[in-house]
Amino acid sequence: MTKRLTILVFSIALLSVSNVVGQVALSFDELGKQWIEYEKKEVDNNLFKVSHRYFRDTVSVKEMRNAFFEYKDVPKQKRRLPYENFDVVEPEYRPDDKYVMVLSPLKNHPKKEVRECRSIWGGFFGENLTNLMDRYGNPQKKLLEELNGDKSRKWLDGEIMELNNPLWYMGFYVSPTVYFEAYNNGKRMANAPYANYSDFFAYAAYCPFLSNGSMKWWRHTGWGARLIGTLHTMNTGEHYGIQETSFSVLLYTKVDKNSLLVSYSLELLEPESPDEETKTLFEDLKSFVERIPSGAFAPYFTTDMRLMTGRYYRVTVNKCGWLIEDYLNIEPSE
Repeated sequence: MTKRLTILVFSIALLSVSNVVGQVALSFDELGKQWIEYEKKEVDNNLFKVSHRYFRDTVSVKEMRNAFFEYKDVPKQKRRLPYENFDVVEPEYRPDDKYVMVLSPLKNHPKKEVRECRSIWGGFFGENLTNLMDRYGNPQKKLLEELNGDKSRKWLDGEIMELNNPLWYMGFYVSPTVYFEAYNNGKRMANAPYANYSDFFAYAAYCPFLSNGSMKWWRHTGWGARLIGTLHTMNTGEHYGIQETSFSVLLYTKVDKNSLLVSYSLELLEPESPDEETKTLFEDLKSFVERIPSGAFAPYFTTDMRLMTGRYYRVTVNKCGWLIEDYLNIEPSE
C-alpha cells in the first residue's frame, strides 16, 4: 500500500470511528505495516533501560507551560547554541550532523586539565579525537598528542552518550535520538540502539521524494504535526463556517498511577482569555488527542539529562480545516 493511500485509508477509518462509536480510543490498525514498524522501532530503540538509568527526571507540565511564556518570543539569533558547554562529535560521513556528548569519557580522566577541556571528535564515524580546548577556547595540543599517542586508548574507558542534532525548544535543548556506548580497556563492550522518530505521525508523514531523502528529525516532526491537523480535519466538522482563528497548545503525556497506562492530553496556552469559539475548537482537538493510542509520541532527551514528553503546537483553524504547526519549526517573527 502506498504512503498516500495508507494515510487516506487511515483518515476514512478515523471518520468511521468518530461517527459510529463516539469517544473511544482511535486505532492505527488501518495503517497496517507503518504502525507495526513504528511500534517495533520504539520497543527496540527507545533505550528503556538506559534512559531510566540516566534520564531519571521528567520535565513537568508546569515547567513546560512556564517555559512557553518565557521563551516563545526569543528570536533565533539570541538563543544559545546547544554545543557551547559540551564535547561535540562531527562525523565526516555526515558533515551536517553534530552530536552532543552528554556523557563524555574525558570527564572521568585522572588528569584535571583533561577533565576541564572541551573536546571535538572527527573521523569517518566520529571516532577520532581531533581537538582539545581549555575553558577559554585555547587549543591544548600537548594534551591532544598525549591522548592520541596512547595506543591502548584506555582513556576511553567508561560510558559515552550522545544526542543527535539537539535543537532549542522553548529554552530546552532536545533530541529524540540518543546513542550509548560503554568502553573497557579501550574497547567497546556494549552499545544501545536509538530512536529515529519523535512520534508516529512524523514516521507516517515522511516522504523521501519531497524531502530529498533528508533524515533530519525536526523536518519529520514538522510533517507529522501537519498530518495530525489533516487527520483531525477529516475527523470533525467544528471548523465549518468559522472565521480563521489561531491558538497555541501544549500536548503532554499522562501516566495512570495504577495501570501505568500512557495517554495524551492538551493544555491551552494562548490566548489566556479565549472566546467561546476558541474554547469549543480547543475542546474538540483535545478530544481527538485524548483518543490517540499509547506509544504514538516518544520522549525527547534533553541536554540536562531529563525526559521531555511535551509538544508545543500552533493551531490555525478556518473553514478549510485545521493546520497544526510545531513550534520547533516556527520563528517568532512568523
